[in-house]
Amino acid sequence: MVRGLTVIEGIDIVVTSPTYAEVTIVIPADSPTGLYDIEVEDVGIITVVKASDFMVGEGWAMTIHAEGEYDIYASHTADVTVGVSEQEIVDDAPPSPVGYTVLMTLYKPDNTGPFIRDIREGGADGYRWIICIDPHGTVPPPVTEGCATMSWDPADLDSDSYYRLIDLGLDGNGNDVVVADMRSTTEYEVCGLDQSHYFAMVSWSAEYCFDVELTAGWQLVSLPLIPDNNEVATLFPGYLAAWGYDDVSRQYEQVTEFYPCEGYWLKMESDMTVTICGQPLADCINALSAGWHLVGGANCHLTPRTDPLECLAAVWGYNTVTKAYEQATEFEPSVGYWVMLNNECDLILECGIKASRWSSVHLFTQTADTPSRRITLRAIGEDLDGTRRCDVVIGVDSIAHTYWAAPSPPAYSVSMTLYQSNWSGPYYEDIRQTGFDTNHWIIAINPHGNINPPDVRSATISWDPSEFGDDFYTLREGFDGTGQVVLEDMSTVTEYEVTGTNGQYYFTLTRISGQATGIAIEGTIVPLTYRLDYCYPNPFNPTTQIEFGIPTANQVKLEIHNITGQKVATLVDRQFEAGNHVIQWDGKDTNGQPVASGIYFYRLQAGDFAETKKMLYLK
Repeated sequence: MVRGLTVIEGIDIVVTSPTYAEVTIVIPADSPTGLYDIEVEDVGIITVVKASDFMVGEGWAMTIHAEGEYDIYASHTADVTVGVSEQEIVDDAPPSPVGYTVLMTLYKPDNTGPFIRDIREGGADGYRWIICIDPHGTVPPPVTEGCATMSWDPADLDSDSYYRLIDLGLDGNGNDVVVADMRSTTEYEVCGLDQSHYFAMVSWSAEYCFDVELTAGWQLVSLPLIPDNNEVATLFPGYLAAWGYDDVSRQYEQVTEFYPCEGYWLKMESDMTVTICGQPLADCINALSAGWHLVGGANCHLTPRTDPLECLAAVWGYNTVTKAYEQATEFEPSVGYWVMLNNECDLILECGIKASRWSSVHLFTQTADTPSRRITLRAIGEDLDGTRRCDVVIGVDSIAHTYWAAPSPPAYSVSMTLYQSNWSGPYYEDIRQTGFDTNHWIIAINPHGNINPPDVRSATISWDPSEFGDDFYTLREGFDGTGQVVLEDMSTVTEYEVTGTNGQYYFTLTRISGQATGIAIEGTIVPLTYRLDYCYPNPFNPTTQIEFGIPTANQVKLEIHNITGQKVATLVDRQFEAGNHVIQWDGKDTNGQPVASGIYFYRLQAGDFAETKKMLYLK
């Protein structure tokens, strides 16, 4: 084993670690015979061997090299050797160095060890080596993660066998495949604190097989490997329907064959487990256009990333138990996912990339220090043969952000999404920036879905009023702010039923802040200060609504002026009680004539308070 070893241009070797009295230097099996320059410091005995010297007779041997973070006072490299030969060869690991930033040893499946070399006797169909690695070491600080990279040369492996790296976790009980095919990649990074991480390197000579768990009904699936036969009827006997997604036409299409790296909707008649055999699938790297794509990953748990970065806008999986979409941050083998890309880029689904080192897609999480409020609205449709639950999230935060809603599944009994007043969307999550007294969200809901027959059905929207805090929420029909108010105070109930046929029904949800500018009094909000809100919608046609609040009863005048300053109309000029009020303008002047398209200003005057804001009228 070599600590502190550097190979210069593949030949010259520098041993800089004085930790051991005996050092074994392993050079590649194909290195030419000749003189090698070796520089050492305080090392007693040096043995230089080729990798082939680790074998007896036919077989193979491969050195796994671990490179930790550099520290001038500590060892930062480690090597172990695994392989198969006609005779077993095992070397015990020496004591740990005084200071190190990485430590790596081998164990057998029965936990005997530690070793630095474990060459197994040939003749078996498969082998399993346990790799124990500490990626942090003894160098302080102990509270900061350290990272080490395990690397190997795939050319040293037997080409007739398969090799896989499995993350066993900190306790050795995990089973996450992190490198599906060690022949197709050269390294894997491990990060953590000063504690041991366990991995299993598995080798087998037979064709690889994978069990796929299926449930009755619809599910998103993908191929976890490259099968010999990709016909759906062969892979999933008894399936009822299979749909892929055409990235060009942006439509579903029926398919009879599945391909690796693609995602599919699959409908099964009953629960079952199918076994798929073929070659391991180590990565999926595809150049994709902006928009939605239905994809599948490799045969391992992985984190999606893009090149360039920050191209991934949304990732959705599907929960077969709740029959609803769920946000996803990692891919599992044999599962399909929807991904939304902001721009044209490469989508990289690759085994061996550590999740914490890549920022894939933003998922908003609220912490105790976050001045935010999030409200989940849940729509439940009838329990038919398809998706029956949709969630959306609204709220306020110090930074506004949105998260795209997933495309509709092939069969659903309810759908619900969010839009902004300028019709950007559809969104699953729409968080507005704090600082505004009033916010509006447009809710689009289909309470029937696309499942026949086309009769009238109902869906129920529910919420938790405890999430409202001091804010006041109302719900009205329509999307232009003029519809009938169906719930004046949403905190008094927990649900609302929507009934209809297959089509979109629109509602406007309005939030009035009570935390900073008002107090709640018997179901109404009395502002603490005067305020004039932005009109909604804006731009508008044919009507818009203007909201304002006054803390005490007062004479209020609300006027409309054109861009030259000329008064066009006086909407109100009378006494108002304390509270929040809404005035509608229909785009007509004082004489009842429609005004021309363009920019207008609305001005509120109440006592000593006066404020003016801009709006745009479009025909």
